[in-house]
Amino acid sequence: MKIIGGDIILESGDLKENRWIMRDIEEVRNKTKKEIGYLEFKKFKPKPEIFADISRYNKDIDDFITFLDAKYKEWEESREGKV
Repeated sequence: MKIIGGDIILESGDLKENRWIMRDIEEVRNKTKKEIGYLEFKKFKPKPEIFADISRYNKDIDDFITFLDAKYKEWEESREGKV
């Protein structure tokens, strides 16, 4: 990725100072990326009530699957006598 103003910094004389300036620019850019990432996470982070709804939904699904398993076993047992 090209740093904005990087060419101007590189063309100016002192190489040691250039490295420090480029490093400072890189640090600011990385810090900004982290802050933006945190704000995005905070914006889309689910609320606690959503977690409660998800766990209730998962429990309902588990109960439904258990119910279907029991009905299937009943059906299977009723078929065994006929075969």
